[in-house]
Amino acid sequence: MKTFVIGHSEAVLGFALIGISGQATQTAAEAREAIQQALRIEDLGILMITENVAQQIGSEVDDLKIHRNVPLVIEIPAPGRELEPRQSLSEVIQKTVGLKI
Repeated sequence: MKTFVIGHSEAVLGFALIGISGQATQTAAEAREAIQQALRIEDLGILMITENVAQQIGSEVDDLKIHRNVPLVIEIPAPGRELEPRQSLSEVIQKTVGLKI
C-alpha cells in the first residue's frame, strides 16, 4: 500500500525524507491536478493533504472522503500552523472519517 502527500512544499519535502512521495501545490488548480495524479497510482492506500490545500478544494476533498473507500484521505496540519491541543485517537478518527467509536 502506497502513501502520497499533497500540499505545502515543506510538508512534501519532510515526507520525501522518509520515502513518501508527493506534490507541492500553491493553487487550487495545482491541487486538483495533484489529486488526479495521485489517484492514478497503483495500490494507493493513503492520501494526505495539508489543511491549507484541503480548504482551497474543499468539495473535491469531501467528495473523495464520502465516495471512495480507498485511498483513505487524511488532512494534516500545514507547517507553521499552531496545533490544536492533543486529541485522543477516537477524536482524530471521528474528525478524519466522520465516525465516532
